[in-house]
Parts: sequence; structure tokens; C-alpha cells
Amino acid sequence: MSFFTKKTKYFLPAIVVLAAWLLFFGLNRADIQHDDAIYSFRAVGYLDYTDSQLQTTPIQWFGTIPWWSKLSFHDAPPLVFIIQHLFFSLFGVSVFTARLPFALAGLGSVVLLYLLARQIYNQKVAWISSLILTVFSYHIWASRVGYLEPIALFFILLTGYLFFVSLVDHKKFILFGISLGLTLLTKYTVFFLIPVLFFYLLLTQRKILASKYFVSSIAIAVLIFSPVIFYNLKVFQARGHFDLQFATLLGQKMSDWPGLAGMSGGSGNYLQQFFDFWQQFSGYYSLPIYILIVASILYLVVNFVSRYKEPKDLFLVLVILFASLEFSLIGSSARFVSLLNPFFALVLALGLIKSFELINGNQVGSLEIFKKGFYFLFLAVVFGFEIFYSLNTNIFSQPLGEAGKYYSVSRWENGGFNQLNDYLGKIIKPDTLSRKSIASLDDLKVDVSKDLQGKDFFVYDPNLNWFSALWYFRQFSVYYGVNFVSAADLSLAIPNTNWFEFFKNYGVKNLYYIRGANNLVFDPGRLEPANQAAASKLESIFKNNNASLNSVNNKNNQLAFKIYKLILN
Repeated sequence: MSFFTKKTKYFLPAIVVLAAWLLFFGLNRADIQHDDAIYSFRAVGYLDYTDSQLQTTPIQWFGTIPWWSKLSFHDAPPLVFIIQHLFFSLFGVSVFTARLPFALAGLGSVVLLYLLARQIYNQKVAWISSLILTVFSYHIWASRVGYLEPIALFFILLTGYLFFVSLVDHKKFILFGISLGLTLLTKYTVFFLIPVLFFYLLLTQRKILASKYFVSSIAIAVLIFSPVIFYNLKVFQARGHFDLQFATLLGQKMSDWPGLAGMSGGSGNYLQQFFDFWQQFSGYYSLPIYILIVASILYLVVNFVSRYKEPKDLFLVLVILFASLEFSLIGSSARFVSLLNPFFALVLALGLIKSFELINGNQVGSLEIFKKGFYFLFLAVVFGFEIFYSLNTNIFSQPLGEAGKYYSVSRWENGGFNQLNDYLGKIIKPDTLSRKSIASLDDLKVDVSKDLQGKDFFVYDPNLNWFSALWYFRQFSVYYGVNFVSAADLSLAIPNTNWFEFFKNYGVKNLYYIRGANNLVFDPGRLEPANQAAASKLESIFKNNNASLNSVNNKNNQLAFKIYKLILN
């Protein structure tokens, strides 16, 4: 381990370069395909609207956008949406831009873990833990897919670092308070951090709890979070419930969200959820790393309980304790529990250092040399496999081997929506479009007497992934006035109508039908025989009317979409 005392100025830059490559290479490989679509869709115009009657928002409740509804969103605090909106405004709307702030946050978390670990422990622990986080497949995945958690994690680590800095220089508690307030504005699942910090002070430096600097920092944090509080009071006043997350937690009425009624994060069997919380990590990390993490956590807890005189480990123990309790109560998912990645990296770093100390005796001989050699060979194999596991999960176009063994069950695929987006971009030319100003529901409606004349109209397969359709199709309809409509919705809007004659009479230039041709682009919940039959029937109608046909392949050169075009005017 003497290596860590030499040329350390190169360590952090080298780690950052490695992390940047793993995070940014092929960042737009996978399609936008889950809740990342809802987040990015709304961030484009900083508009709280999901284009659904099953999860309604203030613009649908009131017909217009009340001024106070800009203070937060119906299902999450506003900070991540603000950050992503700024990125869209600066760099343009694209899949890469949608994911860029989260990848940057993942990179920043590597640096912040180094700073936090050095503040609590020492530089050796800091180097090793940040390097471990860099190669963690789970951290790379979480930072590349566009969920809120990476930015929440960045602020959790920043708050933790400033907390320990403030314990040395109390005047820094002002910065800590600002960071804590911003953390609370990212996602409600960060709330486990509050009891962590409180109990850490209560058990180590309780006098600080009453100090003017700490009290002022809490006041600042509450002030920064106050827009969300005010938003919830206004929602309760108008609708009789708080926002979606608090309403779910408190068991309030869900009439504004009929698609989520009766749903909650947890099943109520908290002991089972506790075991599920810990078991699920085995699918997110490679098996050797998962075993080492569990062993390191067990050692940390046992050592802490038996030797409480050393308070350095208290922070880690409290984080693991309260995060476990929170996710056992509300339920856990892959994105939620990714918040623990840096803390697992820190625990594993401590475990590896301790295990090396145990085999690194004072004696010098062939046996000691063999033990050290075997130890480093073992680590090389374990972390070499984790790097392969990470590449196989996040970067390779086609994964090698079996899911859960050679790559994570959380891997996202490229079905072909990104390639379809490139194809459609040549038709609709996004660079020539101007974004609409949306202030009411009227701004979202289509006036067939003027909005269709001389325009193209796109009908898409109703079986396609709903989230992907929201981002790749409905985004253009809502913000730019380009006509994209699901065949199912169009059938409801103008039933028993010859679409070709209808659109021709209203001056539509070209009518397109986007037909899915690969299981990767379909929504599993919509792949019902009736829907498939309807999509096939519509395809036959286009064929019978001599529509031209083009195809779009996905990244693996598999047929993904068939595009039918009928010239009407």
C-alpha cells in the first residue's frame, strides 16, 4: 500500500478520466424508455404535464397554469427539472442533452466521494473509494439513464462533505445549509439524510445542535425548500390533497391520479421489503462485488458495535441504517437505492484496506509475499470482472452472456427509437421549429381548420412503448405543433371516419404511419391481440392505398420500424 504515498497528484485526474469515459461513451446508445421520458419531456418547457388523463397535473385541473404551480411539480421537487431545462436551453433538445446533466452529476459524485472520504478518514480511503465508485456498474448505469437520482446523489455527497467541513469551521454551516436545502429540492427520497445528520450530532457533538451557526443553516435549508411547502399547501387548498408523493405516503385521495390509485411504494410487509431491499443488489452488481460489499458491511457493523469509541464509522452506519429503514417502508426500486452506491464504495474500501492489513504481517518471507500476491491477483480478477460487467451492462451494443451473471438485469437496450428520431429529423427538421408558449389547455389543442393545412401528419402504432412515444413523438406535438397521434387516440377522436379523405380535405400534405417491427419497441402492457390486430389492419390499409414504405433499423441492424407514407396533397 506504500504506492498510495507516491505520485498521488495523478490519482484523482486518472480516476476522473476513467469515470468520464465510462459515463459519456455511447451515452445515447439506449432509447429513452421509462420515467426518464416523463422527466425529460416536462423539463423541455419546464411544464408539469404528462399528456395523460391517468396522471393529471395543475394545467388539467384548472385549465390554465396557476403561478404557484411553477414552484414545484405534482410528483417531485423542481430542482432537477430546472437544471435539465437549462441544459436543453443551452445545448438543444436531444437524447444526449437529456442525459448530460445526470452523467455530469455521476462524475461529480466520484470527486465528492473522494473529498468526503478524505474528510472523514484519510487520503488512502479517499483514493480507493472513489476508484471503486468509478468502476461500479450500478453507479455508471444510474448516471446514464436520466432518472432524478444522480443529481440528488451529487447534492447528498456535497451536503455530507460540507457537514464535516463545518464541524471543523462552524462558519461553513451556512454553505452546508444551502446545500441541504438544494438536496431537499431534488427528490423526496433524500430525506433519510436528515436523521443521519441529526443523530450523528446527537451522539458526537450535541452542543452544535443549539449553536447559532447550525440553527441558521437549518433555517436556510427550510427557506430554500419553502417553495415546495407553499406549493403543497396550495394544492391541498385547491384539491384536498398534497402532491402525489405526499398524498401516497399519507393515504390521501388519488382521484387526480386514477392510473395510480391504490398503488404505493411498499406492500406493507416491511420485514419482507427489508430483505428484498438487500437482496436486489445482487442483480445490479457483479456477484463477486456484491459478496464483498455484504461482507464489508457486516464487518463495519460488527466492528462499530464492538468498538464504538471510534466515531469515524458512525456516519456510514447511520446512512445504511436510515436508508434501509426508509426503503423498507416506502419500497425500493433500482433507481431509488442507487443513492447508496458511493456509501457502498466507501464501505468496500474500508473492508479492503482492513483485509490487507490482516494479511500484511510484520514478517518478511515467501509466505507473506505469496499471500500479498494472491490478494492483489484476487482483487484484479474481481474488479476486472466488475469492469467487464459494467461495459456489458452500459456500453456494449449487444451484451455477452446471461443477464444477472455477466451483465445487470437493469440494462437498457436500444430498440431503434433513437434511429427513428434521426430518420424523422430529416422530415420535420427540428432546427427549423420554434417552441410554443404554453399557458393553458387551449395551447395544447389542435385546430384542424388551420393546424393541418400544408402540414405532415404522423400516426403511430398504439402498441409502442408509451414512455418512448411521449419523448420521441408527443414532445414535438406539445411543444412544436407537429402532428403526432397514436392510432388508438385518433380512432377515439374521429371514429368511423375515412382518415385519408378527412386529412386530405383539411389540407394535410403527407400522411405517415409508424409501425413497430421489433419487440424491443413495444410496450409489454399494450401487446394485446386486439391492439396488434388493429395495428396490422391499419398497416394493410396503408398498403392497399399504395403507400410508400421505408424501414428503420436499430443499432444492432435489426428491423425496428416500418414507415408508410401516403401523399395526400
